[in-house]
Amino acid sequence: MMKKALTAIAAVIGIVFIFVIGSRYVRITPMEPTQNGLPASTADLPASSDSDTSVAPSFTLETLGGKPVSLKEFRGKPLVLNFWASW
Repeated sequence: MMKKALTAIAAVIGIVFIFVIGSRYVRITPMEPTQNGLPASTADLPASSDSDTSVAPSFTLETLGGKPVSLKEFRGKPLVLNFWASW
């Protein structure tokens, strides 16, 4: 029981130590707003609107079960595509 308590205390002290040392190297500074009220990082981006009605190109992919699914099947329905890789 005493060994578990010492291990837990050492782990907590180690985590606190890592946090304190790490926080010395990170400086969080608030971004100053520009004339239009947006942060400087987004002020230079072009304005976009929801009226952009460009159509996505049609393509076909396979489901995990091997069934082909076309983008056209989802016309008029909300759709979220999540492309990712695990390399």
